[in-house]
Amino acid sequence: MKVSIIIVHFGEEEYLKNCIKSILKNSFYPDMEIIVINNTSFVLNSKFLEEYEIKEEIKIINTFENLGYAGSINKGIQFASGEVIAILNNDIEVGKNWLKPLINELKSEKIAGCQGKILSLKEKNKFDYAGAAGGFIDIFGYPFCRGRVFKTIEIDKNQYENKISVFWISGACMVIKKSALEKVGLFDENFFMYGEEIDWCWRANILGYKFVFIPESIIYHIGSASTKKWPSYKKVYYLHRNHLMLLLKNYSLNTLLLILPFKILMEFISFLYYFLKGEFRSSIEMFRGMAWNIKHLPYTIKKNKNIQRKVKDKVIMKIMLKVPLPFLYYILKKRKFSKIMIKYNITDENGI
Repeated sequence: MKVSIIIVHFGEEEYLKNCIKSILKNSFYPDMEIIVINNTSFVLNSKFLEEYEIKEEIKIINTFENLGYAGSINKGIQFASGEVIAILNNDIEVGKNWLKPLINELKSEKIAGCQGKILSLKEKNKFDYAGAAGGFIDIFGYPFCRGRVFKTIEIDKNQYENKISVFWISGACMVIKKSALEKVGLFDENFFMYGEEIDWCWRANILGYKFVFIPESIIYHIGSASTKKWPSYKKVYYLHRNHLMLLLKNYSLNTLLLILPFKILMEFISFLYYFLKGEFRSSIEMFRGMAWNIKHLPYTIKKNKNIQRKVKDKVIMKIMLKVPLPFLYYILKKRKFSKIMIKYNITDENGI
């Protein structure tokens, strides 16, 4: 299968150089193309590659604007000719032979996508925040990973070395089948950044697809390279806005009526948390995110109705955490995935 590797670039050419070099050095795959989506306002061309002694033919698509992560992925898909789409951040470095184990797993018809083990490029013995060893989510839309729960990041001690089915795979480095993409649809550009991959995976789960974590594939990620200069409250806005949108888009109406009151209560508690810490701008941004969802509710409901539901919510929720993640993390002090998974019905024996 031909692989189209889409790299989303938003500044920091040094990161892009390292990303491309690692792909060319470590992929060991005979049929692949590299597509760079340049989200900056300046032109990126082949001279940039020559400066870094990269001579392979690489497609560079200059957008001259920030399309957001979801928009950039969709743009890259337009130019992709492969049966497999590999999506990478520009601050990724891939490990040796990272691609083949992921491609091999995609031969199964029911598998829509895969993710390898994502470690920190700065501290290679630690998991990375974005994806770690595979993604899960609670029924209220709070995502977490094997190896990372909220801000607690584990050291990699080979504790997650088994291949398992997961709920979502990380947009920092995800490999998906184009045939699944055609059935699920493109990434939702309303997310702009944060949560777009979870939304896409949720829609794929509703269609009966599965996602798999493959420990043999190793990827290193710097993390937040494109947003490190942003104020923290801007991230708060997108995270809270998008996690609420996840629920509104993907649950059926009956489930929403049960879940939404508790979600709103937890958002109010989050507001108090920011307010009492003196992070007043963050508390304001939370309400801005909620207001955005109210304003766009008719549009979101329309998207919700257009989702083809082959799998019911009650089946999807079997692979979700039933207890609110913030309660486990902040009240019961369950800070690691291993403290959550068995007691709360998330196990390392998830079927593939």
